[in-house]
Amino acid sequence: MFGLNAFDSLKHSKSVAGKKSYDTVFSQSFWNKVTHVLEVFKPLVEVLHIVDGDRPSMPWLYGKLKEAKEDIKSALNGVEGNYKPLLDIIELKGKGRLDNELHVTAYFLNPFYFAKNRADIGGALEVMEAIQKCVEMFFPGDEILQGNVINRELQIYKNLEASFRAKFANCYEEINANSWFSFDPVGWWSNYGGSAKNLQRMAIRILSLTTSSSGCERNWSSFAMVHTKNRNRLTTEKLNDLVYVQFNSKLFYKKKRNDILEASDYNKAQHMMVDGVQDVESDVDEEIDPITGATHMEVGDVVQLREPCEEKEFVSEPEDNDENNDAECRWDED
Repeated sequence: MFGLNAFDSLKHSKSVAGKKSYDTVFSQSFWNKVTHVLEVFKPLVEVLHIVDGDRPSMPWLYGKLKEAKEDIKSALNGVEGNYKPLLDIIELKGKGRLDNELHVTAYFLNPFYFAKNRADIGGALEVMEAIQKCVEMFFPGDEILQGNVINRELQIYKNLEASFRAKFANCYEEINANSWFSFDPVGWWSNYGGSAKNLQRMAIRILSLTTSSSGCERNWSSFAMVHTKNRNRLTTEKLNDLVYVQFNSKLFYKKKRNDILEASDYNKAQHMMVDGVQDVESDVDEEIDPITGATHMEVGDVVQLREPCEEKEFVSEPEDNDENNDAECRWDED
């Protein structure tokens, strides 16, 4: 916009704010700062993407947050005066929220991280205190079982003995750090954790947890679409079935169209940002959703949802004093 000759003819180009904006956009120092901002926030956005995803994020949150801090240090050239104020903010916001016993224990029990740094992770005081606390909470009141898990089964895992020394148990060491998404820590424990039955059960439960309520909130949105003012007499069982079908139908369409983006593909999401329902050409494929009655309109890679009709607000008339007359209702068209 600023590079066009037509900009010179606009009144804004003569104003103080316009000239200041022009100088800012064509300033190399401004774009250098923008680059630094992106380098700092990209690791944090990737962590948020993991937390907000549809797979269990407990095995990855603590480790990915540690990696994000290191990436921020590298982006700011390792100058402590530059990165320390940012890391202090991250530590302040995460303290008591992202560093409790479950997060630390999941970090320890995830072979993807433990295999890379067994000595430091297994010997860290905060890690061992978190594991002991989780064992006490997972097996409450049974001190014998707690001692067996901490003193025997935990040592088997730390030393990679018994079933952990199986031929394919160490295959995770060969996994490239960039392909963490393909690694399944729950499946690993299911396959190789047989020598530590109690620790195996505890690891599978912890590593299967999520770290946010995003999944619940998306499900609540589906309930709100099904249970409307016009359909408010559905039984609980039927409502649950409708939401189940609708929610999984959306996931099916997303995977079919490959609309689920990775954190590294955030720049590809621009074409998906649409404002309302746009006009489409005659060659648009339309599909009627059997649950909502809405029409899916596909234009290239963009799929929009058009509601079948606008919902009208129901307003009741005031009750008549006459005992023989029932209360009347009308639809408010305003």
